[in-house]
Amino acid sequence: LKPLTDEMIRGGERVGTYGQQMLAFVTAAKQAAAAQVSYAKTEKMTKTGTGGGVFGGIFSTLKNIKSSALFAFVVRGVKEISKVVAKSVATVSDYVEAMNLFNVSMGSFSETAGMFVEEMESKLGANAPEVSKNIGTFMSLAKSFGVAGDQAYLMSKNLTQLAYDYSSFFNISIEDAYQKLRSGFVGEIEPMRAIGKDLSVARLQQELYNMGINASVESLTQADKATLRYIVTMKQSGDQMNDLARTIESPANMVRMLNSQFQILARTIGSIFLPALSAILP
Repeated sequence: LKPLTDEMIRGGERVGTYGQQMLAFVTAAKQAAAAQVSYAKTEKMTKTGTGGGVFGGIFSTLKNIKSSALFAFVVRGVKEISKVVAKSVATVSDYVEAMNLFNVSMGSFSETAGMFVEEMESKLGANAPEVSKNIGTFMSLAKSFGVAGDQAYLMSKNLTQLAYDYSSFFNISIEDAYQKLRSGFVGEIEPMRAIGKDLSVARLQQELYNMGINASVESLTQADKATLRYIVTMKQSGDQMNDLARTIESPANMVRMLNSQFQILARTIGSIFLPALSAILP
């Protein structure tokens, strides 16, 4: 229909009368009909393998290939490989974005935190981009509350480790454990209460008294409140600390480690194709 439409448009641009436009329409219709006949002949030769010479031989070969199970297998294989490559490129792209967040958030602690991330990956099978993103987010939150650099890094590191222990202990996803800890760190008590942790104002106030501080929670600065919530969280998490290391050979944790290894593999494959993608995208 495209030649037909194009011809009608050109006819309408050349003349202004209805009769001449109809003439252009009829001409285009004849051309389209002739093209259809030509296509039908080609299709017939494709199906039958006729046409003689090289042309017929090619279509005959294509017909045989198309009808074979090998052709279907090859097509499916190409599709699956394409999916793997696409997913791998997406994985390495996520890694690049996570590292950008990590480097900007950690600042002068980037090198030290980088060693921590590598250790989490090598010893506990943690996914490096995931660890980098989590510790970087905790660091950003701590700094936004006004917590000093050294203290902010210590909080971020310990809360990130605790997320993996929560995941192992409560048998929940890393993302779910991280979200609960992040919610508690910013003062949302319900997500932490769902796993038996109390970060209510009354509990925070009691902790202040236990430390010999005669002040109300409401009077504290944002940095002090965040620090207090962190202290209470860590004190209530004694049973969960190091649970991932203790139960590293449990089926659930071994599956987590296996998934992490697949992520590393996907990132490695994606890094092969990323330079080509970076060159093509502009």
